Amino acid sequence: MRTEKLSPRHIEGICELWNREIGCDFPLRTRLLRQNVLNHPDFLSEGSFVVEDKSSDNLVGVVIGKVSRFGVGYISVLLVDSLYRTLGLGSTLLKLAEKALKDAGMNTIALGGDSGHFFPGVPSHYMGMKQWLERRGFVQRGITYDLLGDLRGKALIEDDVGPEVTISVAGEADRGDILTFMNLHFPGRWEETTKRYFASGGTGREFILLRKTGKIIGFCRINDDYSPILAANQFWSPCFQDPCGGIGPLGIAASYRGYGYGKAALQAAMRVLQERNHHLMVIDWTSEVDFYAKTGFTIWKSYHPYTKEGFS
Repeated sequence: MRTEKLSPRHIEGICELWNREIGCDFPLRTRLLRQNVLNHPDFLSEGSFVVEDKSSDNLVGVVIGKVSRFGVGYISVLLVDSLYRTLGLGSTLLKLAEKALKDAGMNTIALGGDSGHFFPGVPSHYMGMKQWLERRGFVQRGITYDLLGDLRGKALIEDDVGPEVTISVAGEADRGDILTFMNLHFPGRWEETTKRYFASGGTGREFILLRKTGKIIGFCRINDDYSPILAANQFWSPCFQDPCGGIGPLGIAASYRGYGYGKAALQAAMRVLQERNHHLMVIDWTSEVDFYAKTGFTIWKSYHPYTKEGFS
């Protein structure tokens, strides 16, 4: 076996390994792999490795590490070919990534949930992976879900939000207002991803805006086949033959919550995706199952976040 640091030449091999092992559940595109790994600012090259079989040059294992400014390091991907398990490759890759994350100043490791993540945690039905992690000091931290809505052949009724509130799709002229709103009400991850969206050529068409007397009071992000960045709610759209859109995140300024604006924004997002011929829709990484169930969304996939504190 040959272990090397992950480099651009390994992308095709990683994609082939991934789709061979878990592609039936999570079909991976090279575009997404490049976006979330090589082109992501949190990617830790020193903590990302591949294993190749010297006899065939086949890539049979990979670990991808990421860092954050909050002292949390991430294992974004850890995968070994099923024919090469029980050889200790997974343990070796994990130790290499853990050492690099520790050297980078991280004091906690999380499995998934990174910025530019593939998963918010370990897929719940991967029981063997969960047991393997628990034997190595990782602790399960709750459960989260991806939801699926099927609106094929269905019409939506627009909520009455009152004459002072308008709902519209954003345009390029709204960029400054959107960034200001995010900075004031949702600083951190959502603000950072919004900045990255505009830096990647976003025009605003992925934002539903709620305004009251001209001021933004809430938003809902939508994604379709023409979005400049593959968002998490569109990662696994190749699972479907029909076009599949994405919804979320959704946020209402704190002082305006409790008035039904969140539901109105959600329904507007659903309607716009329908107009764009995306009648299947995914909401990723949420625990608000009951809220979204009111508009017909059901659980599609589930995940268990895992962390290891004070690792060495």
